Amino acid sequence: MKKLFILPILFIFIFIYPALSQEIIVGVYDNPPMIFYKDGTADGFFIELLEYIAEREGWELRYVYGTFPELIEKLKKGEIDILPDVAYTPERERIFSFNRESVFNNWGVIITADRIETITDLDGKRVAGVRQDIYFKNLRKLASSFGVKCTFVEVEGDYRDVFGTIKNGAADAGVVSRIYGNLYSREYGLKITPVIFSPVELRFAGARGREVYLEKIDHHLEILKEDGDSIYYQLLGKWTETPRTETPYWAKYLIAASVFLGFLFTYRELYLKRELSRRKSEIVKVNRLLEKIIRINEAIIVERNPEKLGLRTSSMLSEYRSNAVLLFLSSETIAFMDGKRVPTDEVLRYECMKSVISKKTTLEIPPGFHPETCIHGEKAGNCFGYSFPMLYGSEFKGLIFIMSEEKLSGQEKRILETLAGDMAYALHDFELERERNAVLKQLEENINNMMVLVDRIKNPLTVILGVTELRCQEVRDEIEREIANILRIVKEIERGWLESEDLEKKLEKY
Repeated sequence: MKKLFILPILFIFIFIYPALSQEIIVGVYDNPPMIFYKDGTADGFFIELLEYIAEREGWELRYVYGTFPELIEKLKKGEIDILPDVAYTPERERIFSFNRESVFNNWGVIITADRIETITDLDGKRVAGVRQDIYFKNLRKLASSFGVKCTFVEVEGDYRDVFGTIKNGAADAGVVSRIYGNLYSREYGLKITPVIFSPVELRFAGARGREVYLEKIDHHLEILKEDGDSIYYQLLGKWTETPRTETPYWAKYLIAASVFLGFLFTYRELYLKRELSRRKSEIVKVNRLLEKIIRINEAIIVERNPEKLGLRTSSMLSEYRSNAVLLFLSSETIAFMDGKRVPTDEVLRYECMKSVISKKTTLEIPPGFHPETCIHGEKAGNCFGYSFPMLYGSEFKGLIFIMSEEKLSGQEKRILETLAGDMAYALHDFELERERNAVLKQLEENINNMMVLVDRIKNPLTVILGVTELRCQEVRDEIEREIANILRIVKEIERGWLESEDLEKKLEKY
């Protein structure tokens, strides 16, 4: 009877109790007032809302603090279950899951200490933004569509670091969310410009396989949104309330948005015509580049000499743009410029190329932004500079540098990045072939030495045996036994020699 009574209790503890106290790992980054981490505690609109839902679902929340880019990577890998306050996009939904109900609507704004009225005022300026931030990404696209040439400064931290980048003079303007900008721009002595863009829905994002948590969140949100006095609206008032002014803050954005939309509609036809012409020009340039790349790829497959490959690559690229190509093969460096072999030191005098070699990353230099000490600063001050590192894994094999009076399109840059990768693979193959040839050469020397050694051993043994028969009859038998042992060892060496010859022949086939 006791056993029958104990079994249901065990069932409750093993199967039901863990479900009631399920731990959920939640990412937290600094984006007040939506979400932030202060004095070891997670807080903000999204956090309080999630804790309200967790209390009713019996969830135990464990917070993991990091920057937004770091937490996005953790979410992709499934190292955290939920990341609050993430802008929904179809592209992101292909990577991880979202809840259905919108939690909050937001949009991007430009903050600066300068006078900026329209997006075209960003031309020639440095604009900072958080890497992987949706507003920063969308501003890049918007600036490109309007032909605005500005330098984008990626920040690894959060919006606070964007403000800091402007304050220390590393950027002229920055991209933040309208809520964050409204709360903190004055604190940093900056102002919000009329340039607004990229309205998005902020939701909870979840790792693949954790959709059950997001479904529970949606269930509670639907109920809370129907009740005007619910905790949802109380939290909205608590966290998004701003100081009262004569003109409501949202009216400024509404006016700016109306002006912006009016501008778009007014110039819609002109913009479409210009965009069509631009894209047609891009297609022509891309096709021209692809023709060169095809011929270079043919050389990569056929050519077994790194110097000839580098010369052919530089020749093809010189028909496309001014270029420099550096190939690194272990201790040897080969340099080419505009289809000609040049001294390595001549190419390494360019500061922009040194920077790529040290950082091992793609570099884009707009006109007028070359280092003052770089030779290009004098020769090509009005040109764009692009450096593409040849990387095989983490190994740096060389670089391709392109100088162009016109800005390269995204497609052109991706094609050249791919070419740099293919060249790195070819150089790695060359190095393997050099090592293989060196091994074969050493093996051949070892075989020859082994053959000589065998002959040098046999000859003295023959002499020893003859002398023993003439002068040392009393130890003749013992010496003959030892000589026989030595000859047996020599035969084993000869067998190894024959096997080495077979191995050498096999290696030569590859």
